Formats: sequence, structure tokens, C-alpha cells
Amino acid sequence: MFAAVCVAAQEEDPLCVEVTLTGTGGGPVLYNGLAAHGTLVTYGLKSKKCRGVANLQFDIGRGTTLRLSEIGMQPALPPARTPENQLTKIFLTHMHLDHTEDLSTYLRAKWLFSPVAAAPLQAPIDIFCSKDVTSEVRGLFLAPMQPPSARVTNVTTSCQGLVAAASAEVTGSGELAQRLAERPSRKSGGPVDMATVNTFEWQNENLKIVWEDSANNITVSAIGTNHIPGHNSYRIDFPVGSVVIGGSSSNDISDPNNRTTSASDQLLALANGADILVQSVIHPIMKDTGNTGAAYPLDFFYRQTQAKDLGALAQQAGVKTAMLSHMIPAVGAPFWGAWTIPDVENPTVAGPGLSFRDYKREVRKGFVSASPIPKIIVGRDLKSRTIPHRILKVANTQNLNASSRRVHLL
Repeated sequence: MFAAVCVAAQEEDPLCVEVTLTGTGGGPVLYNGLAAHGTLVTYGLKSKKCRGVANLQFDIGRGTTLRLSEIGMQPALPPARTPENQLTKIFLTHMHLDHTEDLSTYLRAKWLFSPVAAAPLQAPIDIFCSKDVTSEVRGLFLAPMQPPSARVTNVTTSCQGLVAAASAEVTGSGELAQRLAERPSRKSGGPVDMATVNTFEWQNENLKIVWEDSANNITVSAIGTNHIPGHNSYRIDFPVGSVVIGGSSSNDISDPNNRTTSASDQLLALANGADILVQSVIHPIMKDTGNTGAAYPLDFFYRQTQAKDLGALAQQAGVKTAMLSHMIPAVGAPFWGAWTIPDVENPTVAGPGLSFRDYKREVRKGFVSASPIPKIIVGRDLKSRTIPHRILKVANTQNLNASSRRVHLL
């Protein structure tokens, strides 16, 4: 009888997952107010907008904090507000500015307002990322007939270094000392004290669980994928479905003559059966930019997943919905940084920019008719998608509440 009542209650207010694109700008280019790359994945009761059990942010590029504030997500809140409106964890795919730039902004806001926030919101937020990786970086192969520089440099990418620098601006400007003098209850180290870094080994052979909420049957797994060393893609499994964040992943083989797809083999396995896949894409029109001005660097082009190949991967993996993000170039952009976008119908001349339809058409080129076709969403900032709820059976009827119920699919 109790279980029947629980199922009826879930039908009225079920648990659900929502995926929101907090930024869809591709690369470090500034265009038309687009935020840089970021995705919010939330889980909770439908009445709470699918939030509150877990609010997970994947990448936090320029403008993310403002986008989050537009949908009521705040770094620190007055006691009257609820945990549905604050992030639970932050996961980073890699150490490029367009994926990390707003981390310091978020931590600064959290630090400034933490003394007046509810006690749970004063605690540092967990940040997950790969351990430091040192690798060789070679000069770019910019265009045909222009060989790359022979220069080779050893470079270390460091998530811990990124977080450690979060207090640098307010320290250098003197604001840290000023704010501490005004309110000594603030943490003395500044914004850096509002983060706890959790690192894991970067490797591209085996999937690794990097965070788990056993009380709510949530796991976040990571695997190394190609873009730059240290780049990870993530899979989030909930009782009601699964979400995959591909980041800027691409195939391990950079030479297009020695591969059959620009998409990542690891991502293909990671996305198997996923409800939603979020992935950056590049449109092939960028290869034609040499017709209308400066040529887009081929190294940049070949380390991104092409839209057609994303379509093929999503269909092969059995993904239900593919959300395009971090699009290069942005929809409607006649220029992308230093590059003039050719006309999609006549690439020898400059065009008005790509449309949503142009991106969908390119993704569909990767589909084969014999298999189910995923839904395609060409992303824009704050576009969201909800995983339809499923009726769940409560595993622990003695401790049923919104934050700690344990459930599994019937």
C-alpha cells in the first residue's frame, strides 16, 4: 500500500533531469553576446524544475555566471533561498579559456556573499578535472603549402593552477584586503578558498567514475578524449536517464587521411544509449575561409568534431537527442574572429552566415536510413531539454524524501 502511494506521488511530482546550455559560443571568439561553453545538468523533482538533488555544471566559460543568474542559479544565496538555486559540483573538460574563464568570477561571487549565505552554501564547491598533464606542443599547420613551425615546446596544463589563481586579481588590486577589513568573516584566502579541487588521472582507455552520489544513484564517469592533453568527456547516469558531455572531443588521429571520422571513438562508446549528448561541432564551411580572406588553421579544424560525423556517432550510439554546442562558426555570424564565413551555397564568396537549418542539414548527412534517427537541437544560450520522467519504484520506503530517496526503474 505504501509503495502504491509513493508511485502515485511520483506520477504527480516525478524526478526528472534537465540539460541547459549555459553557453554555446565556439572557441575564444567574442560574438553577439554569446556565452562561452558550458552545460548545466540538474536532477530533482518536477515541481523544483528538475533541480535540487544535483545541480552539476560542466565547463564554465565566459558569461556562464550571468547565464546561470538568468535562470535563478546563484553562487551564494540569502538564507531564505533554497539549494535548488545553487551549483552542487563543477566539472571541467579541459584547460582552455572558453571552457574555464568564468570559474574565477563564480568563486569571487561565492566568496563575497558567503558570510550572508545559508550555512551549507558557505562551504567550498567541489571542482573535478584531470591531474596536471605535460605534453609537447608543436607549431600550427596553418594552411596548405604553409608548413608548420618546427618549434616544439613542453607545456603543462594544470587545473590546480587554474583554481590557485582565482584570488590573483583581487589580491593584486588590493580588493582582498579591503573586503576582509570590511567583513573579517570572509575567508582570508579569498575566492580560492571557495573551491576544493578533485583531480583524477587522465587516460583514454578505461572509463573512470569520478563522482558518485550513492544515496540518489547518480554517477559521473570520465574518459580522456582528444583535443588537447588532459581533455575529458563525461557521462552522467541518473535513475531516470543518462547525459553525455563530449566537450571539444575529436578523433585520436589528427590526420584526416588516416581516419574515417573526426569524431572520438571513446565518445562513441561513452554515448551508447544516452538520452542526451551535448557536443561541440565545427561546420565544414570553415575549410573554405581561404576563399574569402584568411584561411582558418587546419590544426584547429581537424581537432574538432565535424557536424556530419556527430550525426553519424549519435545515430550509431543510439542517442535519443543530440544537442549541438560550441558551434564554429556561430549561427548567423558573417565573421568568426579573423575569418570571413563563405556562403554555404557558393563558398567562393562571402555569405550572411550559417542558419540553424544549415547545421541540421549537415548533421543529417551523417545519418543512415536503416537506423533510428536522433533528435537534433542546434544550441543557443539557455536552450534546455528535459529527459521525460519514468515511473520509479522506491527501494527504501523508510526514508523517503526529496533529497535522499533511492530509486530504480520498474
